[in-house]
Amino acid sequence: RLLSAAPDVIFVNQIADAEGADELQSKTGIPVVVVSYGSLGTLDGPFYRSVELVGEVLGTGTRADEVVSYVRGALDDLGERTSGVSDGEKASAYVGGLGFKGARGIESTQPKYLPFAAIGAANVAASVEQSSAVMIDREQIVAWDPEHIFLDMGSLSLVRDDAVADRAFYQGLGAVSRGNIHAQLPFNNYSTNVEIALADAYFAGTVLFPERFADVDPAAKTDEIAAVLVGAPVYEQLVGIYGDGFGAVDLLGRE
Repeated sequence: RLLSAAPDVIFVNQIADAEGADELQSKTGIPVVVVSYGSLGTLDGPFYRSVELVGEVLGTGTRADEVVSYVRGALDDLGERTSGVSDGEKASAYVGGLGFKGARGIESTQPKYLPFAAIGAANVAASVEQSSAVMIDREQIVAWDPEHIFLDMGSLSLVRDDAVADRAFYQGLGAVSRGNIHAQLPFNNYSTNVEIALADAYFAGTVLFPERFADVDPAAKTDEIAAVLVGAPVYEQLVGIYGDGFGAVDLLGRE
């Protein structure tokens, strides 16, 4: 299939090693360039270098610089909005239902969840010594008792079904009783959809730091980000795919 497409260059994301890239180049006779998003849940050096490398190879350096500048600017804006907020002033938060190799339940989370990290949120799972996705004991979620729980819409139907099957567990979560359950758009599907990760961060900001993000409309912000990084607004399309958008979730509204 690669040969029939006859590309001038092949970009490979997160290939195992240099030997594998050399082997692919040798078999196809087509130059292979390796790029990387960096560690899961981060937008830092490897991501920026990769975008710049793509621009260099394709002769689109100006566009690459625009992308890097916009992402850096968005992350700076997110961080600056919450700078100066002490840990004691921050509402605690947990994100569940993060998919990996398929949809997962509320126990699936990420200690270094990018949208939370970008706004300096008080992620209750941050103490877990693992950067990738991890499954948390249900009893631990109850013990943490986060003030706000965010759920990945890619797994939301699974969590809803679980809430019907184990209603007592969800009734024991303070965030559920307070109505502080929020739907987030999924941004990891093998690799990171950068525009959605940024949009999720802005939405989380409106929930956890409402005064600092009072000027942000999450849907409009998503389209603004996508217009720069993807070339078109995407929010309504995503709502169509997932059946809903950013907002509150009632997990116990049905028997």
